Amino acid sequence: MELELHSQPLTQPLAHDCLTQEICHDWHGEPLSPPARYRLLQDPTHLWFIAGREETIKPGNSGVCGDFVEGLWRYDVAELFIAGPNSKNYLEFNLAPNGAWWAARFSAPRRSEPLGELPQVVCDARQEQGWLAALGLPLNWLRPNIAWSANSPLNVCFILDSPEQRFISACDLGTGEPDFHRPARFQAPS
Repeated sequence: MELELHSQPLTQPLAHDCLTQEICHDWHGEPLSPPARYRLLQDPTHLWFIAGREETIKPGNSGVCGDFVEGLWRYDVAELFIAGPNSKNYLEFNLAPNGAWWAARFSAPRRSEPLGELPQVVCDARQEQGWLAALGLPLNWLRPNIAWSANSPLNVCFILDSPEQRFISACDLGTGEPDFHRPARFQAPS
């Protein structure tokens, strides 16, 4: 997992060639074609989570780009998990192919707590050559709420091919039934 740091705000338009990380297998080791792709970037004001797949977008949530929509995990979605310093508390961000998003704070695996207001979130989405979506998370919110740093443990996951749903994780989260809520196994970026 890689996090790129940029000294200037990101202003380039979204394009599939900006995605540098690929996940080619699902939770059970089955090949994923086309692969799920993502990139994590940090500029002076935001942490950017960009995700996509060169696959036609599946019908999903009724939100539009920038909407906060609960239940995105019922459809195709990319997910970013960021753990705090003790690897017990963590944040989850969901990003739909259409740019709708959702977030939650957890004090322990699957134990959610109030998130509070998350201002200055930026979203973008494209449906050309598949789907591509971006979520910009404000650093001035991440730092006090999860002690964000460039070394924070994190994981990128996808739920794809809904309604059958295939589960994909960048980090090895162990065996058994798919469960993305294993913050002790998240990794610091390289």
